[in-house]
Amino acid sequence: MRTQFAAFAWSVAGCVGFVVACSAETTTNVPGRSGSSSSTTGSGGTTGTSSGTPSSGIGTTGSGTTTSGATATGSGGSVASTGAGGTASSAGGTFGVGGASTTTGTGGGMAAACTDATAVAPLIDDFEDGDHATPLADGKQGYWYTYNDGTGTQMPAPAGTSGPPFVPAGPGNGGSAFAAATTGSGFTVWGAGLGLSLNSSGSTVCKVSAATFGGVQFYVRSNVALRVKLMTPATTPQPDGECLDGGMGAECGNGHGSAVPNTMGMWQLVQVPFSAATQEEGWGQPAGATVDASQLLSIQFQLASADMSAAFDFAIDDLAFF
Repeated sequence: MRTQFAAFAWSVAGCVGFVVACSAETTTNVPGRSGSSSSTTGSGGTTGTSSGTPSSGIGTTGSGTTTSGATATGSGGSVASTGAGGTASSAGGTFGVGGASTTTGTGGGMAAACTDATAVAPLIDDFEDGDHATPLADGKQGYWYTYNDGTGTQMPAPAGTSGPPFVPAGPGNGGSAFAAATTGSGFTVWGAGLGLSLNSSGSTVCKVSAATFGGVQFYVRSNVALRVKLMTPATTPQPDGECLDGGMGAECGNGHGSAVPNTMGMWQLVQVPFSAATQEEGWGQPAGATVDASQLLSIQFQLASADMSAAFDFAIDDLAFF
């Protein structure tokens, strides 16, 4: 992390955010998150017996009763045919898959479990590793992504859409090699943004406690006004969070945060104390007067409502807790 601090550092303590008419972004499209949701290994059936004749080269299904907590090989059909394993118990695993005769079937796989973490090191990401993942620290690792309302164009494009995946671009703050950057234009609903899931495991976004710190800080270079949002379960839509969208006036996504100025293309330090991070007025589900820093899921940098349709070019570097 870079240690220099610009003399013109801009503090957001006490500033009032812009009002956004609608926000529906989620952290669903997170590059690097893969796999299905967590599941336990299915219990295999007891050893089955097979007396059926093969059909089209496929062995008949071995019969057997379900025994919770036990694993056993379903009996195969004829030699070189694939036998089906016993059915899974109600423990929630997937069906065991039988192998060829004399080969043991394998049970359902275990997805990576979600583990909440506590931030100890201040640095979140300085991007100098050149990839979209944060450095592995304090038992957590997060991933950067872009997101938008689907009405304009953005580069890098969100995961699952056309265009190259998100990677840092240069130069960064103070002449460093990389920063998180995005460009685009033409959005008409609520705009576009750049986000970071602070702690991801498989397809699950996990919590990070930063309660021992006073806030977050970062360097920003932008030609438009932005808003930084600290997302928690209360403001993040299900399944990553706990918020259930209630329609107009009760939307998810109104995370606690603050306004970020248009820096006219220059790098500038911004500090956001947790005590000064508030929700925007006029929309979204209320989630307390200030952010719960022990329940952080993600940090998002989004076009301010006044500039949501503007052609934008902004970058974030040296993101850290302070």
